[in-house]
Formats: sequence, structure tokens, C-alpha cells
Amino acid sequence: MEDPKEPLSYDDEWVVVLDDWVDGVTGTPDEVLAELRQGMGGMDMGEGSSSPSASASSGGMSMRFMMMGAESELLGGDAGDVKYPHHLVNGLVAAAPDVYQGKPGRWVRLRIINAGGDTAYRVALGGHKLTITHTDGFPVEQQQVDALLIGMGERYDVLVTLGDGVFSARGRRRPPAVQEGGPGAPRRADRRHGQVQLGHQR
Repeated sequence: MEDPKEPLSYDDEWVVVLDDWVDGVTGTPDEVLAELRQGMGGMDMGEGSSSPSASASSGGMSMRFMMMGAESELLGGDAGDVKYPHHLVNGLVAAAPDVYQGKPGRWVRLRIINAGGDTAYRVALGGHKLTITHTDGFPVEQQQVDALLIGMGERYDVLVTLGDGVFSARGRRRPPAVQEGGPGAPRRADRRHGQVQLGHQR
């Protein structure tokens, strides 16, 4: 949906959708849900920890999909419950990245959406500043940052001036991505994580 009274001025825009993925790789969403529904009652939480240890109860609770020891002060102590084999960017893994063609110096609006079910992503573009303009579709007082922490279901719009060279754009639990603003080859990325390429046109 486009705002007919959009006050922002920019050269181009690109939608970037982040997602965590398990279906058809290590199991199905129904299998993950069934394991999580077993509850945490039999787990050893450990002193001063909000995340359970790797030891299960004598009842033989399955640990096939559950992620252990994921902690984050920013997320209230718990950084997630599910082990995802892939973190996608625009539906693609790093081995087959999405590609955006741009030019160095172009002012680009990125519409970043976290469609993940259990992952908050920290998003950054190496060597670039991000100017936040909107959150969840609503304009905000603009602020320049090095990185964003985007929770499940959240959306951020940011403006960025494309640099020259090859830049790592990271959205990690956090998935790496790559931006090309000039000559160079994309950096090697972890196959489990999504990847995007932003490149310049000659």
C-alpha cells in the first residue's frame, strides 16, 4: 500500500522479508509445535537462567527442534525456543540470493519485514548508516543508527545511501546478506542463513 501523500524523497525502494524456516528440512511446523507443547516442566532451568539446560526430564522429552541456551538481555533473557535450519531473506537461502541492482550514491528505501515465527533479527549494512523513517507503517521521528533489532511481526522502513564496493548486510538471530555498490565478488555466507545482493548497474 502506497501513501499518496508520502513526504519522503528517494531514488528507489526494495522490500526485504526475513524469515525462519524449518518445513521440509528438519521436520514440519506441526512437529515443532507438538514438541513445544510438551512444555518446559521437566527441564533443568539452571540457577539465574531463563533458558533450560540440555538435560531433559526422565520422561524422555524430545529435543529435536528445541534450541538450548539462547539468551539475550535485549529480549528479556530468552532469545528463542526453536532451532531453525535456515534463515531466509526474500524466501531464499544464501546459496541462491536475491539480487537488487542499484548505483553507488543512490538513496534507497528498504522496507524490512520480520515474518519469522520465533526469531528477532539484528539488521545492519556494513559500512552504512540506516535512517529509520517508519515502524509498522507509521512515520516516526527520523533517527540514524548502525543496526536495528526487529521483533517477530515488526516492520521498519529505512533510508540508506548506497556505497561503492561489496558490503555485508546482516540480519542475524541474525542472516548474512551482501550488498554490491561497486566492483567485487560477494563474500561467502553460511548456507543456513538468507542472503541478499544489492548491486550497481554500470
